Amino acid sequence: MANKKYTLLENFEYKGIWWLPNKPAAQVSGVLTFKNEEEISLELIGSFRDITSFGKYQPFQPEIILGITDNGKICTLYRNYETRSQLNFPGIIKSTFEAQYLFVDKHFNTADEIIFSSIKANFTNLENWMGQQPFETTITEAERAISYSFPEKFEVELPDSKVQSTFEYSTAGELFKKVEWTHTAFLEIIPTSLQAFEYYRQKLHDLNNLLTLLIGQTTYLKQIVAYGNEIEIMPGKKTKESIDVYYSQKKPNVKEGIHPFEMIVPLPRILNEISNVINQWFSNAETLRSVYDLFFGTGIVKSFMQILSKA
Repeated sequence: MANKKYTLLENFEYKGIWWLPNKPAAQVSGVLTFKNEEEISLELIGSFRDITSFGKYQPFQPEIILGITDNGKICTLYRNYETRSQLNFPGIIKSTFEAQYLFVDKHFNTADEIIFSSIKANFTNLENWMGQQPFETTITEAERAISYSFPEKFEVELPDSKVQSTFEYSTAGELFKKVEWTHTAFLEIIPTSLQAFEYYRQKLHDLNNLLTLLIGQTTYLKQIVAYGNEIEIMPGKKTKESIDVYYSQKKPNVKEGIHPFEMIVPLPRILNEISNVINQWFSNAETLRSVYDLFFGTGIVKSFMQILSKA
């Protein structure tokens, strides 16, 4: 399945050619591997470095590595460092890099270019937390029908941005046997001006912690889609660039399919106050982030959730 879109909870690999932004002609074949709980690694059959530098310890940390895969995916690896280089006689050079972030569907030549107009993310158990049923089944003597309606959105204004819910649905199946509709919910962060990726990464981190608290179960990012510049897809019609973002997460306990009744505070219970809840959370995040991180990064949170769930 050449054009499959992977989630952050899956492992995958891309074969392709890779190069540094300042040396586009010096392309090297290699395999990019995404291990969702471990790392993003790039193993090259060759090297970006000059052969004369081998045998000397020289930390090599190219900020950007660009690539294109054998199925046409455009990739940018961001914040890279070489973990291994090997030169055999006779033989070929091999080198391995680890990257902190992977952007798919756009090339960024410098870190300063990695800016977006908005980012949306899907989290584990987000659809259940929202508690909105988008499907309706109609049964008559003559037919059986299922319809899909986009749920009602909410929007929260923050001092420097807004957070809103948004939705997608997709279809799949076999022509004569079955059809499958999938509903996916997102929380989208839309700042008042273009922002660098680090801005969004911190916002997503804070949102993730809030959802963990409200759901009562550790929440993880499943999908991140960033939006860039407007591009013309046909005469007179424009759309924003869509870039998939990947990074690894440590996931000791992924639990999906939690029913809203099992959650501490599902969205319907606080829908009328969701603006106050999110505003208070983000307004305190700057001063209390170290406390948040300590709380959510230890076993304290699990015990706390268990106590709340029994209250």
